[in-house]
Parts: sequence; C-alpha cells; structure tokens
Amino acid sequence: MGHLLNDISELISGRLVEGYTLNMGVDRGLSVTYYGERLVETPFVFRHIRDPPKSIIDIGCSESITPIQLAMLGYKVTGVDMREYKYKHENFKFIKSDFLDFNFKNNFDVALAISSIEHFGLTTYKNKALDLNADKKAIDKIYSILKPKGQFIFTAPFGIKRTIKNYERIYDSNDIKIMLNKFKIQNILFYKVVKHKLVEEITRAESEKINYKYDNYSVVLINAIKK
Repeated sequence: MGHLLNDISELISGRLVEGYTLNMGVDRGLSVTYYGERLVETPFVFRHIRDPPKSIIDIGCSESITPIQLAMLGYKVTGVDMREYKYKHENFKFIKSDFLDFNFKNNFDVALAISSIEHFGLTTYKNKALDLNADKKAIDKIYSILKPKGQFIFTAPFGIKRTIKNYERIYDSNDIKIMLNKFKIQNILFYKVVKHKLVEEITRAESEKINYKYDNYSVVLINAIKK
C-alpha cells in the first residue's frame, strides 16, 4: 500500500494545494475524511483513470476536489450532485440535480462513483423519497451513459450486508456481482479503516467478515470496463 500513500501525500501537499486549498470546506481538509477511506480512494482514481483528454462524469461530487484536480490535468469533467459545489474551473461543469432525474445528452469516457452510490434512494442528504433500488438504477444509468468500453471507477462500503440507519448500504460480494454484471472488473482492492487512524489493505475474505462500525469498516475499490 506504500505507493498509494505516497501518491495521496503528493496530491494533498503539492502544487494542487497552492491553487485549490483542501481546507476550504468542500473536502473539509485533513479532517476525518482524509483519515478514512479517501486516503486510498483518491490515489486509486489517479492510478487507474485513463489518460487525458477524456470526458468524465463524477457522480456525487459535492464533498470532493477530485473533479477540479482532474480538470486541471486536462480532462473535461462534469460533476453532478443534489448539493451545491463551490469550486469552478474552465474544464469543469457542475449540474445540481439528482443523477437519476437528469437527462444527459452526451456519453462519457469515464464515470466515477466514489463512495456515493451506497446513499442513493435512502433518506441521505436531499433524496426526495425512499427507493431501495435506486443504487442499482444508478449503476444501470451509468452503464447507459458510458461510451463503448467506457471506464467505471467505483468505491463503496463493503462487508457484512446491511443498511445503516437509512443512510448508507454496506455491500457484499453478491451485491457487487449483481450490480456490476454488465462490466468487466479490471482491478479490485479491499481496505480496512481502523479508528480513523489506520488504513490497511486486506483480502476479500477478510473484508467479507467485517461488520460495519463507525470506526471499524472496510471498503471496496473497483476499476471496471463496460462490456
């Protein structure tokens, strides 16, 4: 995991910080966000994303500066979220909308769903109504708006299947198999977050046994290609 930590350290301490500081509210700086799964999710995106120029859709972007970082690197980025997004860039377009409600007129080379799909249809944030199938609908829509052989980078809580207080879903291996059945998985990693002080790579078998707790949970990171 060392190379991943080196990558994220460069991202949060180098030139990007000078132009777009991390402590202005969007990603809450080096708070609990970066002491958790973001520590490995962000470098996973940058390690696997296809080279620019590519068109990207970032689904649920409100608490992330990743779309701005990608825009600065030459990608054409569209971010969509029901909440506000304060940062701007000439290569970035923000759509304030429910992803499932918006009619996209163009297809994309890459779709990012970084710790977002697990909230779809639950009473998280500003969801209009409870829809227990909204996460699967979102994956289907992502498939439909990707170009042929388009890339999908997806991360989510993983372990013993459950829903946490109508806030987020914890997925298991069967969920991933069903949800991504139209995609070919290229890379898959599992990490465990311990007390927001340690993030360590673990096996799928180890991850499957983890019962979510606020300060002890696991995540799955997937790089996939549209079949």
